[in-house]
Amino acid sequence: MQKRVMCLTHQLSLLLCAGLAAASWIFNPGWLRVILFLAAVIHTLIFAAIHISAAMCLEKSRLLHILLWVDYIPYLAVYLLLPDFGDLGEVHMLFGMICSEVIRTAALGITVLSLLVNLGLMAVILGWEIVIWSGKQDAVRAKLYAWFQN
Repeated sequence: MQKRVMCLTHQLSLLLCAGLAAASWIFNPGWLRVILFLAAVIHTLIFAAIHISAAMCLEKSRLLHILLWVDYIPYLAVYLLLPDFGDLGEVHMLFGMICSEVIRTAALGITVLSLLVNLGLMAVILGWEIVIWSGKQDAVRAKLYAWFQN
């Protein structure tokens, strides 16, 4: 029963995050978002596929559980902090609540950094999930522990 609740919690969180990202694109349009639309859809589909498949083996790894929750933060930062770069007026971010030319560069830098962190976390989650499904979790954990000790 606990596995089912954890899996459902992650799936609902995934839907909420994807919904917030989609709302960000709808309520904060701009030419940069139009150009990156297809990339954003592909990124979200890969993010969802990794999270849904990883949610099925949550009870086998506490690390996977933590990584899934941490991965939501940079995912949301990518879509919520991406400036709109509209042709008219100031630059808008975060559903149009932040309108500032001054923080545009910082927000774009945070967006790029968050994307890199998100892609890295997705790769780690996928790798750890493969380790769990292969049944070599204890051997990999021992090798990592020995590597960090040296």
